[in-house]
Amino acid sequence: MSFKPIRTYLTDRLTEIDSDFTVFDNGFNSDQLGDNNFNKRFHIFYGNVATTVSNQNTTSDVVTAVVNLFFSGSRSSTDELDDAMDIANQYRINCLRRTKYAGQTFIKNVVCQLIEAEPLDTNDNAIRIRLTFNISIMFGLGVDLNC
Repeated sequence: MSFKPIRTYLTDRLTEIDSDFTVFDNGFNSDQLGDNNFNKRFHIFYGNVATTVSNQNTTSDVVTAVVNLFFSGSRSSTDELDDAMDIANQYRINCLRRTKYAGQTFIKNVVCQLIEAEPLDTNDNAIRIRLTFNISIMFGLGVDLNC
């Protein structure tokens, strides 16, 4: 098994609500995203894994995943923030829908712990919305127990 389905799951849920988002593909951080490249970009980081239960065949883990959504500014930073928070909330709700992961053997639960908005250091009122998810997963459920 791989952790990659987490990235796929989070990406698919975002593009379902707004297909204009494009990934900033950098494994660890989004600090290198260019100033003129902000609008509707996203970055996913996961890598913090806590094992909650394990035995000789399976392991239950909670993976912390952080999704950053980027928005370029407008004349009214208040309107831009309102719009960005609305998209972030739609995204959060779409990720939490049990029907989206119920058929999978890998993801067992999704919880959004935090939505945080912050201005970016640009001259055009750019915004980053950071969502922190705790995703419960199980390894070793298939016939092949090679994890």
